[in-house]
Amino acid sequence: VSGNTQPASLLTPTWVTAQNMESTVIKDKFVDVGALCSAVGQGVCTAAGIS
Repeated sequence: VSGNTQPASLLTPTWVTAQNMESTVIKDKFVDVGALCSAVGQGVCTAAGIS
């Protein structure tokens, strides 16, 4: 858009790993635990400490 000021919301990216999955995307309800664990398998969730 030319000539108009546009607001920006700049966020700091966060790498999501098995170690921080529960404290990031699950805590923020970005991904449902049930949907995640049924997609990857309950064993993977259990090994990553996700319940």
